Amino acid sequence: MDSGKLNWSLIGTIFRLTSRCQNGSLLDWISIAAIVIFVVLYVVFGYLMLLVPGEIYQALINEDTSAFRRAMMKLFFTTLATVIARSMIGFSRDVTANRWRNYLTLYLHNEYFRFGSDDVPPCYQVCRDGVVDNPDQRIVDDARTFPFTLAGIIAGGYGSSGTDGIGDLGGGILEAVVTLTWYSFQTYKRTGWLSVFFAYGWTAVVAFVGYFLVNRTSSLVVVQEALEATFRSSHVEVKHRCEDMAFSSTGGFEKDFLNGCVTSAVQNMYRVIAWRTSLNSVDNFFMYFLSFVMYSALGFAVLSSSGEENGFYSDPSEKAKWIAQTGGIFISLLSSLTIVINLNSPSSNLAAQAWRIMKFLDSVKAVDDNQITTTEGLNYRSSSTDIRLVPKSSLLIAGPNASGKTTLLRRIRGLWPARGLLERPPIVGSCDPHVNYHSSSTMFLTGQPYLPFSRPLLEQIAYPDPTSTSKAEDEAETILERVGLAYLLDRFKLQDEVDWYRILSAGEQQRLALARVLFHQPTFAVLDEATSCLDQESEVTLVKAMQAQGIGVVLVSFRKEVRGLFGEVINLTGDGQG
Repeated sequence: MDSGKLNWSLIGTIFRLTSRCQNGSLLDWISIAAIVIFVVLYVVFGYLMLLVPGEIYQALINEDTSAFRRAMMKLFFTTLATVIARSMIGFSRDVTANRWRNYLTLYLHNEYFRFGSDDVPPCYQVCRDGVVDNPDQRIVDDARTFPFTLAGIIAGGYGSSGTDGIGDLGGGILEAVVTLTWYSFQTYKRTGWLSVFFAYGWTAVVAFVGYFLVNRTSSLVVVQEALEATFRSSHVEVKHRCEDMAFSSTGGFEKDFLNGCVTSAVQNMYRVIAWRTSLNSVDNFFMYFLSFVMYSALGFAVLSSSGEENGFYSDPSEKAKWIAQTGGIFISLLSSLTIVINLNSPSSNLAAQAWRIMKFLDSVKAVDDNQITTTEGLNYRSSSTDIRLVPKSSLLIAGPNASGKTTLLRRIRGLWPARGLLERPPIVGSCDPHVNYHSSSTMFLTGQPYLPFSRPLLEQIAYPDPTSTSKAEDEAETILERVGLAYLLDRFKLQDEVDWYRILSAGEQQRLALARVLFHQPTFAVLDEATSCLDQESEVTLVKAMQAQGIGVVLVSFRKEVRGLFGEVINLTGDGQG
């Protein structure tokens, strides 16, 4: 599938994504039916409204005050009804798009964090291998804008520059279908087929040129989004690693790199502007020449036939009424065709959004499972390593730097291929509904603790199982005291949302992560230098505390003093095989 080009393959992709934007509930059908109903009402009231000026002209020519008042009252109420119907189209469209955004994002989350036989979510491999650029943008931005752009194309309102790129400007496909059908019939009835063919032929020529420009523009939009995402993510990296950068350099390298990023984005944006200008010029050419086309068709109808054949009357007021109404009907037909032409720009955006989302989904679904066998014990056997642990047994993994300690734990976790036999209990907080992890489970901690989303102390202790927060609330004070963090309760409540990375030192962060182990009491706690920032006494105390609860501790540590706490010790020699 070409990057963002609007072809049959991409149209199929758009339909598949659209199916993921709804779940077939009654409320979904009601919201869609509401859009259809309000579009039909809008067209009906709009038609009645455009007939009134002809009656006004007739009343003014005849100087009929009573008829003028009736026509003005009719104009007021039909205009009011048209405005209300238009507003309700916007309301129904936005509510529907918001529901679609929810369904699509949940679907992407389900795939991104999908539970497989190796209990490793695809997000790890997608982020690690960089198989798709900026997956966060695909989920957050594209999954938001795609439903709103799609709803705008269907129901209208794609032309504003609001938060989600929609508003109350421009009609949609539904309005185009209803108005084209109705006004084509009315135009034929009043002026014959020639005017209808003239309107459709004019539109076909412009649409053909627009199709070519849409494909070129959408491809450049895809490139632009990637360049902007790289620029943004690079600035985020500078923000998160500003101290490391300050230690290492004066910022010259970062400035040059980011200048290059913005230069690439700006240069490509010039190309986007050029092609969008061409596309908009086609749209504007069509729109501004509508009156020329209308008067040409109207003049042909009036001047080439006798009045009676076209419904004219000898009375000038009747003729003025007919001309005003027929002109309004014909311009409405051309306006309906304008809707189709104006879909060029939002269609190019929709094509780019759909391509990016589908590229993301393809990369996520391509992630293979490693097929880990779950047992009560922990067994890992490869050509260079033989680990066989029963519940409550502990293992110390030692060795010099780059000897393969972290590599070994990555293989045991399932992040990397095992290269041999791997059997272990499931991960704490397993998403598998058939696994009761409290009876047998494994918890992994790294030297840089993961304290997600600035969530409260209570949730940090209960992580990764949100269903256990009530139990954690009962035990939090005791557990925090055991890991040496009881003083945190003097500063924060259990429900306070705090940026723990900013508040806590590296050692305190490791203690908080170890509090999870004491709370969940897994069968095995696999710690990859997860005590490296603690003093020796604290490390020994916490390892003993875990072992006292029957937790089998697998620890990577450089300290020789802890060796006496472990029944088994593996010394890796540096082959990196694990």
